[in-house]
This record gives sequence, structure tokens and C-alpha cells, in this order.
Amino acid sequence: ALQQQPPPPLRLEGDLGSLSFDAPPSPSADKKQILLPDFGSAPSVLTTQPAGQPVEHLEALVEAEKRLAKRLRQDTEELNQELLRLEEACRKEERETARDTEEVERVQSERQHLQMQLEESQRQLVQLRHEHE
Repeated sequence: ALQQQPPPPLRLEGDLGSLSFDAPPSPSADKKQILLPDFGSAPSVLTTQPAGQPVEHLEALVEAEKRLAKRLRQDTEELNQELLRLEEACRKEERETARDTEEVERVQSERQHLQMQLEESQRQLVQLRHEHE
């Protein structure tokens, strides 16, 4: 007969640390199983102690999840602050670009006006030369 291998110990790892739980070799009738989500992979099975006894490993998971949630809130807050800073920098750049565009339009208008004055002065000069010949 084939002998069943015990399931490998459950190990959870992440930026906040890792947790390891040894699963018993085979679940017995007085123990219940809990499925832990692995977010995209096959679910892990964790066997608890007999009903009514403390489940320290679940408490550790809850604490790890609390730390993870706190870290995610901190990361979210930092990213929100960075987003606000970048949005303000973008608005500042847009204001400066608008000012630069207005300045370019003003200088172009002034250049056009000066060009018209020059052409008028050149016509008057040509006319005066013809009158004095």
C-alpha cells in the first residue's frame, strides 16, 4: 500500500516578516480544516487544533494581517501625498506655460507692429527721396 506523505508546513512570507505553521501529518475526525486564500494560487489547507482550543497560529495570522493593513495604509497615504505634490507641480508648470505662451504672443504682436512701422517708414523715405530729386 502507498504511504501518504504529510503535507508540507505552511509558510507565509512578505515584507513584514514570515509565519510558519506545521500542519499535522493527516487530519483526524475531531479536527476541522480552514482554507487560507493565496490570492491567485491554489488554496492552502491549514488544520486547526480540536474545536474549542486556542488557535495561536490564526491569531498570528490576524496580527500579521493587521501589520500588513497598517503598512498598506501608510503606503497609500505616502502615495497620496506624492500624487498631491505632483499634481501641484503640474498645475505650476501649466501656469508657467500659459504665462510663457502669453509672453510669446505679446512679443510676436509687438514684432509685427514694429515691422509695420518699419515698412511705413521705408515707404515715407522712398517718397521723400522722389520729392527731393
